[in-house]
Amino acid sequence: MAGTFLGGYVVDKLSVRDKRMYGFVPAVALALSTPLFLIAIWTGSPVLSLMFMAPVNLAIGFYLGPCFALAQTLAPVSIRALSTAIFFFVLNMIALGFGPTLTGVLSSALTDSMGEELALRVSLTAISFVSLYGAWMFYQTGKRTPADWAKATGEDP
Repeated sequence: MAGTFLGGYVVDKLSVRDKRMYGFVPAVALALSTPLFLIAIWTGSPVLSLMFMAPVNLAIGFYLGPCFALAQTLAPVSIRALSTAIFFFVLNMIALGFGPTLTGVLSSALTDSMGEELALRVSLTAISFVSLYGAWMFYQTGKRTPADWAKATGEDP
């Protein structure tokens, strides 16, 4: 919750000068959270793991506010509700549905040869690299946002 609020707040402040921040801020948050997540799951210390997971949990929510803002701003008024519905569908089916399921399937498949703990760590490591792809896609979105924003709103890029 705090990451969602903070991500929206940061993007609101920075996007006044540069609309690319709608993509760049989530890109940076995801890119930074991936190595922190990997450290958290591979460290042997529960205390260190929690210390590294705190900023990860904050950073992974940074994308929600900017995404909703873009979905509402860039979509024509007549399809804004549909735009949000599609966003929720993709988020729930792919990110929240497919990601945990794939992690569990991979972990289960590896458990016999690696044991439960190592299999889960390897599975989480493999899945975490999707965040880097997400960061790259947010970066690409940020590069295109000023032109799309200008086209949708009539504002200067």
